[in-house]
Amino acid sequence: MPDLVFITATNRLLPDDKQARKLIRKQAMSKPAHARRKRGGYGQHNLIQYPSEIFYGKGNGKRDIAWEAIRAIVPSLPSCQYERMRAKYNFDLLDLSQLTSFHISYATASSLASKPDMLSDILGRRHWSYLNYLPARIGQNGALDKAAACVAARAQQWLVSPSERISSSILKLYSEALAALQAELQSPDTRLRPDVLCATELLGIYELLKMSTEDAWNYHSTGAAALIKLRGPERCQSDFEKALLLSHVGQIFHDALNVNQSCFLSDGEWQAVLRSIPTNDNLFSDRSEPIVALLTNVCHVPEYFHKTTQIICVTRDDTPDYWIDDVMSNLFRLRLACLQWQESYFGSAAAGCFNMPIDTDRQHEALGFSFAVSIVINRLLFSLDPIANAYCEETAQKYASNILQIKKINLSNESQAELFMAIKLSVARTAQSTATKWKDWYENAQLEPSTGYLLMPKEVFTDWCRRMNWETP
Repeated sequence: MPDLVFITATNRLLPDDKQARKLIRKQAMSKPAHARRKRGGYGQHNLIQYPSEIFYGKGNGKRDIAWEAIRAIVPSLPSCQYERMRAKYNFDLLDLSQLTSFHISYATASSLASKPDMLSDILGRRHWSYLNYLPARIGQNGALDKAAACVAARAQQWLVSPSERISSSILKLYSEALAALQAELQSPDTRLRPDVLCATELLGIYELLKMSTEDAWNYHSTGAAALIKLRGPERCQSDFEKALLLSHVGQIFHDALNVNQSCFLSDGEWQAVLRSIPTNDNLFSDRSEPIVALLTNVCHVPEYFHKTTQIICVTRDDTPDYWIDDVMSNLFRLRLACLQWQESYFGSAAAGCFNMPIDTDRQHEALGFSFAVSIVINRLLFSLDPIANAYCEETAQKYASNILQIKKINLSNESQAELFMAIKLSVARTAQSTATKWKDWYENAQLEPSTGYLLMPKEVFTDWCRRMNWETP
């Protein structure tokens, strides 16, 4: 047995004493090596860890080779609950990460229901999301486990037989997952746990995978938004919790517009949570600085949409001028913020900021989102004062054309363009389809004398909102 060498203040081991350093390393690793032999992990490297390219690869050859390596390793990982589930259903939930993006909306659900084959084009195109945290969390909460199993089983069935009706075994899994989630939600001790919110959002993905036009997805979306609000900003501290919030910001924004209410994410504490999220992994990933900056601004839009509809549909001539001035002032502030964002990341000021990886599809989808929000802002301004703000309607029509151009030219994947641009395309096409009616009213309105603000007629304004499925008073 070799002599044991101890580092002390007096034995003065020289830096080039290679034999001594070798003995030290051998002694230091003897106990860990013995423990690994006992549990069967000796000689197996990188256990229960995915290489980074598995999360962030874009379907290139290196990523495919790495993924095949992971599949070969799986049988040696019986102790991991997530891997057991993945092996049982032959599907990895991380392949659904595209369906957790803030770009997902009710329009996405309708598009997927009308063209289910589009799903195959986005499976496996992985992005960072709350799904990345599932391998460490499966096995700790029954509702989450059942929701994950339900989604994995449905995804696998669709891949094998896209036209086949959902099997009774999957419907049973869904029923069990729903019952487990309801039990958690009814308990004050468990309803605010992040795993419960995760299970809720996962069942929303299941509703997308049903390829149905039913309203069930909207119910899950609204329920997840209510749960996020109930949890409060103080329960969005961990990376997992922030990922759960970020994946739902777009849906919270759209829900607020749909029901004509302010968006709670515009409150100061929620804004602080959003501003704490950005990272530097990819310039236009959902958690990047430009995306979070855009989202924090647009969360204020539903408040002024609500106030504008009140002015046009309820108070009209009885509205004090100072109230209209205040609403327009804030709309101009939001309009300027969108213009500055577009200039920062797509104008002349953007030349020196692209010093990190960029997903160009995500880049143009984000630009499309900013254009869609700008259409809403500009049309609200035009509705409140069409004489002074005539150029706002012209700007809205320009943005509508730009959105259609993005979909036609700038995105690499046609299915992805339809799914993640769905709500933007709806905003653009609705603006174009109502342009003639708005223009005709404006031309007639210029001939009428007016002593105060000339508000758009209620029927013209509500026609636009109705086509977008936005409620009005």
